[in-house]
Amino acid sequence: MGKLGLLMLAGGVWEGARVVSQEWVDRSTGPAISFSTTHPTLYAYGYNWWLGRFPLGDQRVDYALAMGWGGQLVYVIPQVEMVIVLTGGQYYEESPLDADDLIEAFILAAIDR
Repeated sequence: MGKLGLLMLAGGVWEGARVVSQEWVDRSTGPAISFSTTHPTLYAYGYNWWLGRFPLGDQRVDYALAMGWGGQLVYVIPQVEMVIVLTGGQYYEESPLDADDLIEAFILAAIDR
């Protein structure tokens, strides 16, 4: 999961070799379907990537998010050159962990000092 995030963060290049085109990275992590939602950070969907924005200080940072069943998450946040991978086990939970809150409160808060 982390390698996939790093591949996308690097624009499709892995260890110096192009694996997918920059155009594909841009298209797949760009808004294919925009929507209004009550979700606090999500605003669109790309090609299997959810797109959102986190607050960071007085600005906002865009992210692409791959989500799997049970809380498997890969966040790619290019503006801060960061990939965050969370592996869950919340298969049948009604109230899964709110990863966005944790990322905002602890990870992004730590770099916004």
